[in-house]
Amino acid sequence: MVKRARHLPQPATIHLVIYVVSLLALLFVSFHNLGANAIADFDEARHAVNAYEMMRNGDYLVNTYMGETDLWNLKPPLGYWTVMLGYALFGYTALGLRFASAVCWIATAFVLARWLRKHAGLPSSICFILFMVASTRLYEAHLVRTGDADAIFTLLCVLELLFLIQARESKWMVLPAGLCVGLAFLAKSWHAFWMFPSTLLFLIVSGMLPRFSARHVSGYFLASFAPIAVWAAARYAVDGSVFFKTMVEYDLLARSSTTLEEHYGGPEYYIKVLLLTPSAVASVLILLGSCAGALKDKGEQSVRDLARTEDSRLVLAVLAWTVVPIVLFSLVSTKLVWYVFPCVPVLCFIAAYAAPNVWERAMRLIKNKKSLANLAPAALLAVVTAFTVFGIFVSCRNSLTVQVNAEQDLLEAAYDGGDLPQGAEFYYWDGFGEFAPQGVVARAELSGDAYPLTGGMSAFSATDSPAALLVRADAADGSPYALPTDAELVGKTDEFLLYKNAR
Repeated sequence: MVKRARHLPQPATIHLVIYVVSLLALLFVSFHNLGANAIADFDEARHAVNAYEMMRNGDYLVNTYMGETDLWNLKPPLGYWTVMLGYALFGYTALGLRFASAVCWIATAFVLARWLRKHAGLPSSICFILFMVASTRLYEAHLVRTGDADAIFTLLCVLELLFLIQARESKWMVLPAGLCVGLAFLAKSWHAFWMFPSTLLFLIVSGMLPRFSARHVSGYFLASFAPIAVWAAARYAVDGSVFFKTMVEYDLLARSSTTLEEHYGGPEYYIKVLLLTPSAVASVLILLGSCAGALKDKGEQSVRDLARTEDSRLVLAVLAWTVVPIVLFSLVSTKLVWYVFPCVPVLCFIAAYAAPNVWERAMRLIKNKKSLANLAPAALLAVVTAFTVFGIFVSCRNSLTVQVNAEQDLLEAAYDGGDLPQGAEFYYWDGFGEFAPQGVVARAELSGDAYPLTGGMSAFSATDSPAALLVRADAADGSPYALPTDAELVGKTDEFLLYKNAR
């Protein structure tokens, strides 16, 4: 009797299944509970208010905060425009605030994964997506799951790099590469200018620089500065040089030369940031293993000889592209973890490109059991896998965790339930100052179309207009200002009381 052959899944089928599962994991950690967390009290809340007030005012050039021109959040408007798109789709909600950031992250992953699938194969693309899922810090602050401008900035950085790679075949691809730099400036201001030295270093290391004529170089810079010039002219026509002067003095000179807002750190700061990001660690380990293996395979050839091949030079050029922002921001006095976030997907990209060769070499050496040294690649793969799995676990856990803010929840419930009037004045008092936390201002405006004003309890007591007051309970008891007799308590938490007047 002849036994029937088993029809086992082919490797291509297995890879495709893993690829789809990896994409689903990326979507999960990017979008699950995206609108459930409280609005962060710092940059995210500022962006939320800036974008909301621009829409309310019908002014898409000048960002305001509490009705006044914002000279603290000194960014051009592209980041606010992306937030507005989310508002248009999902309303004035936390989901609307963050939606564009998550989409930009998925787009970043898609364009890099697509390039890898085409040029390195599906296993490389899978490896890259898993690394992106394991990029824990990028989900925790300022990029994937927040309403900040870093996600669109990172996407533009990645697109510029891909256009530069494509410039090997079509030199005029430097034009869209330059355009990406200009748009990146409209998202993150001066941060975008590190892309110029990164581009130069990429072209030098890759050996592509001599291929470009003066026309190509001029076209690159023209494409870079054209969108900046258009925006600058439009903004200058509105309020003159005040905004630009503050941009230079505060966001460029002061931030570079002094430590602002206690954001300090030593020269090793960004190395620590990368070492605390599992995907970055895994990527560096793969790259080190790839280099070690390649050198061993080449016998007596030097690193210089090895780097002469076009493929190796491209790998080194992409790696060099990440060096510039790390070095430049290490020299800047003000340190913030997200300054080097655009480097992470690029590190994941180049590591995923090298990963199949590392895997093949490891499998080949593992079969040769003559020396314990041949088990080193297996140990490397085990460590890389451990870091990646750990990162995926942390990212999934974070997406399942909901962070609440009792004051924001109190306001949202009161406005949505009709206990507070829409479009009314809003005041805040905690006994120490009259300025509400930025997250509270954001929630009052998004939920109640409120008009936050200074003046605290005294201004609330004196106003003749419909108004709301959020006051700390112990501050209300000890306040020299008396609540008006027509003040109505509409909600409370353990620490805060929420009032409205009956006018």
